Amino acid sequence: AAMELATATTVLAIGVLTGYVEWDPKGFSAVTGLYLLKIVFWTLPLEEAFFRALIQRYTQQWLQARTRYATAISITIASLLFGAAHLHAGAALAVLAAFAGAGYGLAYVRSGSIEGAFLAHLSLNGLHFLLFTYPRIGS
Repeated sequence: AAMELATATTVLAIGVLTGYVEWDPKGFSAVTGLYLLKIVFWTLPLEEAFFRALIQRYTQQWLQARTRYATAISITIASLLFGAAHLHAGAALAVLAAFAGAGYGLAYVRSGSIEGAFLAHLSLNGLHFLLFTYPRIGS
């Protein structure tokens, strides 16, 4: 649980310090519930299955016999691709997403399962939605 919360707090702190998001706590509503259901049952499983279970895992497996840095390289590649997948929302979000992806990748490695990455991702998206401007200031 420490890696999951560390990822969320670090990325949100960078977002606040750079002015990308602001403190904006929201009450729980039907919209909140629907959003959380959407991310739990659609967004997170798809993104984590692709970026961690597919890209990161197979990159690491391929590199394992070739370099002792296989884990670091595979996390970096998956994180950069994760950031690139968020470029449609602007460069700032893509950079934040790449940092978040690194945390999700570390959680995946430390936990030994996709659930670690899923919980890290859920922690960040959930806290972002519930406590900060979402999707960002000026949206």
